[in-house]
Amino acid sequence: MNKLLMTGLVAGGLAMSSYVPAAVAQGDTEEASGPLVQCVDVSRIRNSKVVDNQTIILEMRGGPDYKMTLAQRCPGLKINKTWRHDAGGLAKLCEVDVIEVPILTSGSVLSQSNFRPCIIDSIVEYDEEAEEAAEAAAEDAS
Repeated sequence: MNKLLMTGLVAGGLAMSSYVPAAVAQGDTEEASGPLVQCVDVSRIRNSKVVDNQTIILEMRGGPDYKMTLAQRCPGLKINKTWRHDAGGLAKLCEVDVIEVPILTSGSVLSQSNFRPCIIDSIVEYDEEAEEAAEAAAEDAS
């Protein structure tokens, strides 16, 4: 049975739901925010916060949290604050998977054709305090 992860809220009544089982496959590479991971178990996702049209913070049950970055900007993600992912039988959210963002216009009816596909580029461990400190240091340096 395929599982669908839908997260966020959209004005106009799109409900938030998440079909979210418990392991994280970690990679060996590191990025500034933390270790790069290949997949996260969708059952551990407690909530997601859309930062911008290319970045989503995945808040995990039992930690750690992850920052998911898309390969390119995905128009509508920030304003709609919602996305979905067909996790399939593995119930994983992985690099190079495709998430879908609703394309909503005033008076539009949400249908399968009203979604924009967006490719996940990376998923890294996210430490909010460390990221804020790095951003502050970068601002001080400029």
